Amino acid sequence: SYSRFLKQWESLLGSIEDARRDSLAFDNELTQLTENFATLKIKSLHQVERLFDNIREMLNQFAKILPGIPVQLSINIALRNSEEWQTILAMLKDLKPLRAELQNMFQKFQNILDSSEIEDSETPNHFNNLIDSYLEAEQIAEQYDKKINWISKGFLDESIHFHAAPLQITDSLKTLLFNFKKSVILTSATLTSFGNFNYIRSELGLGEDFNEIKLPSHFSYPDQVKIIIPEDLPEPKEPEYIEECQKVIDEVIIRNGGRALVLFTAKRELAKVFHDLAPKLKKVGINLLAQGLTGGRGKIISHFQDEPASCAILGTNSFWEGVDLIGPVLTCVIIQKLPFDPPDDPIVQARSAKFRRPFDEYSLPRAILRFKQGFGRLIRSARDTGSVVILDSRLVQKAYGRDFIASLPEGIQIKQCPKSEVQDYI
Repeated sequence: SYSRFLKQWESLLGSIEDARRDSLAFDNELTQLTENFATLKIKSLHQVERLFDNIREMLNQFAKILPGIPVQLSINIALRNSEEWQTILAMLKDLKPLRAELQNMFQKFQNILDSSEIEDSETPNHFNNLIDSYLEAEQIAEQYDKKINWISKGFLDESIHFHAAPLQITDSLKTLLFNFKKSVILTSATLTSFGNFNYIRSELGLGEDFNEIKLPSHFSYPDQVKIIIPEDLPEPKEPEYIEECQKVIDEVIIRNGGRALVLFTAKRELAKVFHDLAPKLKKVGINLLAQGLTGGRGKIISHFQDEPASCAILGTNSFWEGVDLIGPVLTCVIIQKLPFDPPDDPIVQARSAKFRRPFDEYSLPRAILRFKQGFGRLIRSARDTGSVVILDSRLVQKAYGRDFIASLPEGIQIKQCPKSEVQDYI
């Protein structure tokens, strides 16, 4: 992003200025070099600013823009063939001589410091960070077949960012991990989809050398947890869905006496539920703690642990996994929607394109793994008990709903009921 270039240039120049002040014998030479760095900064940032101005114009032309929603634009084949993208490529290439000039100047700077025996460990770090940004920008035009590239614009500050991700991670895992170890153990409660390891084997590039074993849980799930599914909620795509969800969430949190975690798949829906329900629940003594609105994950969990009977958490991505609230602190998990990835996400689009049946072979197994992770937030010890409420009628109305239910531990009591009766079974 432009702001990243700006911050790194400022950090570098600040560190160079500190080194100049520490220098005595080479003060004049360093002073001139410091001025040259400042001139190059102005020239470089002007070029970077022009680049991102052009990217903004291209984004406005090619991306679907909706109020209040972050914009993402994949750098796909159609975009790469456009005149607008060719202009961007030319501007990216123009960064290369600026990087070379920066490297030459920094070498002169380093030579002066070495001669004057000035110790400076910070400036090389700032220099390397800035060089990495230039290199990453130049590489946007390379290796399209191995990378996923996209552009985003925030809906709050409207800042423009370039992004890149590997198309697949199998080669990296082999190079960085598997090939260097005599043995590797991968263990988790959420490695299987459809009762087998096929999906995770494919995603991680695990060959025949890897053996697998599926072990039974030591928890007595039928005695510890019950699942409640309101069968008459609208489907998530229906406009009245979120309003009906709010009613159930409100009633369940009150009936459960706080001690609840509500898992969302979208920040926008989380924000709506928070703003609508927080004042109502406050009147009955329950505080809603919402990720990104009332604090970060650590702060929210700490607050919840201190006052579970007067709190409920609304969380998105990071709350689906790695949250350990053991005992009577947490006795109800509400899964607002089956955790399918957004179909317009650039990474999802690119990686799912590798499959002949993208939904069945990529989207569905990923969602099942995520679903199992969300379900696993409730039972963290042999003494935990509680309820899991799933507010997605697709679980009982769609054929693939059976795959989600089959992924859960055997023997759990599943209660399907009208939405108006959910609180009666908590």
